[in-house]
Amino acid sequence: MKKFLHILGVLVLVFAAASSYACAPEGAPPPDKYGKYNVGVYYYPGWGGSADGTFDPERNGEWAGVAAGKPLFDGHYQPLVPLWGPEDESDPKVMEKKIRAAAENGIDAFLFDWYYYAELLGTKEDPKDGGVMDGAINKGFLQAENNEDIDFAVVWCNHDMGTQYLTKNMTEDALMTMMDYVIENYFSRPNYWTIDGKPVFYLYNLAGFVKLFGRDDPMDTRADIRKAKVMIEKMRQRVRDAGYGEMHLMVAYVYANHQMDASAVEVGGLPPANFNVLDYLTVDSSTSYVWGHDTSIGTRPEPIDYAAYTDRALQRIDSLLNATTDWGIPHHPNLSMGWDSTTRNATSGGGVLVNNDPANFKIACQKLKAKLDANDQRIITVNSWNEWGEGTRLEPCEKYGYGYLWAIRDVFGD
Repeated sequence: MKKFLHILGVLVLVFAAASSYACAPEGAPPPDKYGKYNVGVYYYPGWGGSADGTFDPERNGEWAGVAAGKPLFDGHYQPLVPLWGPEDESDPKVMEKKIRAAAENGIDAFLFDWYYYAELLGTKEDPKDGGVMDGAINKGFLQAENNEDIDFAVVWCNHDMGTQYLTKNMTEDALMTMMDYVIENYFSRPNYWTIDGKPVFYLYNLAGFVKLFGRDDPMDTRADIRKAKVMIEKMRQRVRDAGYGEMHLMVAYVYANHQMDASAVEVGGLPPANFNVLDYLTVDSSTSYVWGHDTSIGTRPEPIDYAAYTDRALQRIDSLLNATTDWGIPHHPNLSMGWDSTTRNATSGGGVLVNNDPANFKIACQKLKAKLDANDQRIITVNSWNEWGEGTRLEPCEKYGYGYLWAIRDVFGD
């Protein structure tokens, strides 16, 4: 009888909650689905198979480079060995395992690095598809049976890819085609990442975007930020016309402040020192991709203690959070679990963070959480799920198992 009453009580509570939501006033915002903290983790799509569906870790993705990693000094953890071994991320079954591990450990969204180029338009079955390295999201994540267990977003990595794909070729028509593709294939999904109910379009390099638009005078090589502003409004209108309301424009790669080179921001005679680029371009929020973009990590591969570097990065985050008053938009702090790009370039690429074991990473999580609470913030970006080639990954490894994921779960999980 007691068990029956307990079940009946649960059903009454569920019905009451459903009724209150159903009776909410028209136009009221939907209930927040993320909990106290909203954790978005970057996903690097560099680990897939061949276009024909075959997979060989010796020739597909960057697995061979990771396996060939060499320690350069005492205490240098190389090679990094994934606990699950080299896998084809474009396989939905492989992605289901990743989604399950993320969802069970406090991660709300995968933020997929996403590469789109005008040179690819018209070369695929879908004429709007200009994507490259998109097997992880299109074939893996979106085809996984449990993909709605977490949200996802695209991070438009608007930089050149070698000499074959160049961002300078992104014309207005190509940009609008890109937005149509994003809206139709990603915004349309019920689990697309939102902030305040708005689908997030994440622009990696704001200055690079502005530089797409030149002046009308062919002798003037400066960028015209006025054209960039018009283009962003056209992108927003595309989203409105598709029925998704307002788009949330998030940017990274803003470095020390919100100013750009004077040649890029000169508008109407306004002096650059008094010109707020983020406000002018209607940016909704900023974040960072990795600590190294905001806090120098040097130019050569020498060991840098993670705990000491964490404190430096958090000081930088303080200044970014404080600057939001001047910027007029919120800044969402970044959390980085490491850095080691020696498998890509053994002689450059910056210092190597050492002693970044799960215990020290958990301390970094706790310190960042305190800053979130003190600044009434709840959104963070994390670098990253699987940047094995840059030594920053939450995905389980042979040495530490699930330790990094458990740290996220224990500190930010609801």
